[in-house]
Formats: sequence, structure tokens, C-alpha cells
Amino acid sequence: MSSLAGKFSTLRNNIGTFGLILTVREALAVILSPTYETNQFDRQFGTETSSLVSVRDGQLPADFRKDAQRYEPAVDSILRHIFRRLPIQPKDFIFIDVGCGKGRALLHASMYPFSKIRGVEISPVTSDVARRNVEIFSSTAANLQRCRDIEIDCQNVIDFEIPNKNIVFFLYNPFQGSIFESFMRRIYDCSQRAPDREILVVYHNPWSGEEWLQSSGCFKKIYENRVIMPRLAWNLWVPLRSM
Repeated sequence: MSSLAGKFSTLRNNIGTFGLILTVREALAVILSPTYETNQFDRQFGTETSSLVSVRDGQLPADFRKDAQRYEPAVDSILRHIFRRLPIQPKDFIFIDVGCGKGRALLHASMYPFSKIRGVEISPVTSDVARRNVEIFSSTAANLQRCRDIEIDCQNVIDFEIPNKNIVFFLYNPFQGSIFESFMRRIYDCSQRAPDREILVVYHNPWSGEEWLQSSGCFKKIYENRVIMPRLAWNLWVPLRSM
């Protein structure tokens, strides 16, 4: 794809995701304020998912800090875009947010009929905030929720026991390096032990691990959405089946 064609494709994806007006706003945000965020979600539902949390603020173990990314909330319009385009019936899948932070993606997921929703978060501070947000959202947005079976597990993702079910894994760039590679290999190994089940990986803001996924020989990209701001991009991967 030529550079010009790639730019037009990115622009078309951006307009399809945000609409024309928000695309212009996002373009201006790139120019004027790369860290622009909105807390409209929290104002609407009374939750607290907007403020950033640094690796140190999250009280992570020392050996986890070098690969962990600070928490920041996923953008609501991107989350809606992702859930609308998942090629599945949510009722047949568990949704697992890996490195769920304060839980905004979990709350969006609860508006779809997943069989179960789980968040995995290593920080005891942040996971407690996520649990409070689940309680608040279940009260203020009960009419919107289609899945109320939501659990937050405070543990290292490397120790997390992957359920033997159809799963949508969601990663908003929670970690990189050896932690990312180890966890993705665990997903791949699980897929090989139970080849009849379906596993999808939503990788949002995929800058740190995409190169490894492409070269690993373990995963195949089946969807890609490029937008003007790279941190708002996302793609969808599935484990390859061994012959």
C-alpha cells in the first residue's frame, strides 16, 4: 500500500470510528494536546476511571515495573467501536481484560451479553478502585447492563489460570517485553490444548507488542483499525492452529 493510500485508509477508518466532527477534534488534539482525555464517562455514571495511575502509584512488584505501563482509561468511542465489530456472539464467550486498571473496559463490556466478565490487575490499589467502579456502575447503569457477572482478580497475569472456555482477551497495552511475550505464549499454549474453543485477542494501542506477535508464528491478525492517533488504534488476533 502506498503512503498516500495508507493515509486515506487511516482517515477513512478514523471517520468510520469517530464521525467527521470527532475526527477533526482528534486531529486537533494531536496538534494541540497529545494527552487530551475526556472524563465524560465518569461524569455520566459516577465512576472514577479517568485519572492516570503511574506504575509506582499502582504499588507493583519491583520485578514487574520495568515492563508495566501506567494506567490510563481507554477511550469510550474506541471501546464502542471494538465491541460492535467483534465477530462473535458475546453470550458464547468470557470477556477478560488483562491489566484492567480501574475497569472502564469491563464496564463497557458489561453492556454486552458476555457469559462472564473478568478483570486481571496486579495492583491492589487499582484493583480496589475497579471493584468500587463495578459496584457504582451496577447501581447507576443497571438498565444498560447485560452481564452482571463481573469479577476482579488481583494477581500477576503470569499466574492467572486461563479458563477452558471461549474467550475474548482485551489488552490496552498493559505491559510489554518479557511479560507480554510470556502471557501471549500462555494464551497460545492454551489454544493448542483445547483446539475446539475460540480465542480472540483485542490488542488496543498495540505499539509495544505487535512486532513480536507478527514474528512469533503463534498468532494471526484478522482485523486492523488504524486511526490518526496511534494510541487509539486496535487490532484483533487469533492463535494459529498447529498442523
